[in-house]
Amino acid sequence: MAWLKIIVFSFLVLALGVMGFDTTIALVKLPIDILLTLLIGITGLALLVWLVAVDHSVSKIWKFCEPYCKGWSLYLFEPEIRVKDENCEGFKALSHEQKIKVLQKKYASVPRKFESRVRLRWIVVSGLVSFGVLLLLWQFGQMNTVDTRVFSAAVALLVGAPVALMVWYFRDQNNIRELERQHHDVTLKEFQKLQEWATGNISDGYEDGKKTKRVETLQISALHSLRTYLRGEFGEIFKRSAFEVFVSVLSVEHYEILKYITENSKNPSNFEIQWQIEHRPLARQINQIASEEWFNLLMNHSYSLRGISLLGVSLKNTYLVNLDFTASTMQGVCFEGAELENIDFTRCLLFNADFTNARLKYCNFLVANLISASFLRARFDSVLFKSAEMQLCDFALVKSKHSYFSETMLQATNWDGFSTNEDVFRGCDFSGAFAVFHVKSFKDVVLTRIGKPADVEPLKRLNGKGNKFDSYSLDDARSWLHI
Repeated sequence: MAWLKIIVFSFLVLALGVMGFDTTIALVKLPIDILLTLLIGITGLALLVWLVAVDHSVSKIWKFCEPYCKGWSLYLFEPEIRVKDENCEGFKALSHEQKIKVLQKKYASVPRKFESRVRLRWIVVSGLVSFGVLLLLWQFGQMNTVDTRVFSAAVALLVGAPVALMVWYFRDQNNIRELERQHHDVTLKEFQKLQEWATGNISDGYEDGKKTKRVETLQISALHSLRTYLRGEFGEIFKRSAFEVFVSVLSVEHYEILKYITENSKNPSNFEIQWQIEHRPLARQINQIASEEWFNLLMNHSYSLRGISLLGVSLKNTYLVNLDFTASTMQGVCFEGAELENIDFTRCLLFNADFTNARLKYCNFLVANLISASFLRARFDSVLFKSAEMQLCDFALVKSKHSYFSETMLQATNWDGFSTNEDVFRGCDFSGAFAVFHVKSFKDVVLTRIGKPADVEPLKRLNGKGNKFDSYSLDDARSWLHI
């Protein structure tokens, strides 16, 4: 369809050129070869404008020429990315750089800048057009013996134009700097006020040591207003400060929730955490902001994320790469359908975290607390679970390869449908685990009270030819296996 538009457009340009051909010769009386050259040039320029600016069909040309143009880095010839967001099917097939571009286009903002480049370009283009017109008129005068002195004023103006242009450009740059300073001062005052409100630093806003409803309402409003600063719309300085505000509010609110649950519940559950979040307006709103602004809060910067609190935050279907969450509070976080690559979860609190359908690659869960976490239908690739607490975890229908479980607490875990490829389990405790017979590589493993008596037949195959054992212990399961 795009090529059909190009062909139609080309024919229209040619038709208009032919219609005005005789008139052009009569008025200008230029040689026919010059006119043909001009006509071909105009048609080619029109086609180029159509390809690049209107129909974006240059990507199709690039796909055709790509095998012959390896190593080119011209931005003009980059294929257009036609993926709208991370939920599209084509998103997974993109490279890391292309994925970041898509996410930046959706979530981030371009800083506001006063620039004169666009105006300068239009001035240069108009100057070139004027020069072309003057050249045509000059040639017309030469052919018709017209006194060329009539063009002297135009020539003088054209010669002095570059000097005038440079003077205007430097004055315009000075004006732009002045405008930027004024804009920065106004933005700074506004940001400082929003920062005070967002952190609850409001005079006469407390009664008996507790926040009034007015303070909480102002905090929520200020936090939503700070989202534009977090996206980078006002520059990197305000972006960093907004990030620190959000991290601080998340930490304070989540600490209050965990403190209340610890003092009033012997066995805190994910349901209780979510209930507390839903019934605290400020906690609910800050979690909502963290979920919606996940890219700007976690990915679109180089700030440290160590120790961040993301209690109960939904990171469903997100794309997280090269992040360090060491010692972070992440109970009840939802990573359902997320793509996690090269993430460090060392010493993280991931109690009741949801990794359903997640894709984990080169992730590190060293000494992490993953009790009751769900990995249903997840994909593991070179994931390290060394000394992690993973009691009551659900590994049903997981597909794993090259993962390493070392001295991991795997009591009462579910392995139904677990598919392994060169995984290693060394020094792990599978006491009370269900369907461990799907696992094929064991080293120094404790297999105590596995499953239930109904699993006797599958357990007999556990010591078969397809499994690898090294100093294993079956304890209570010996009577089932008759060994």
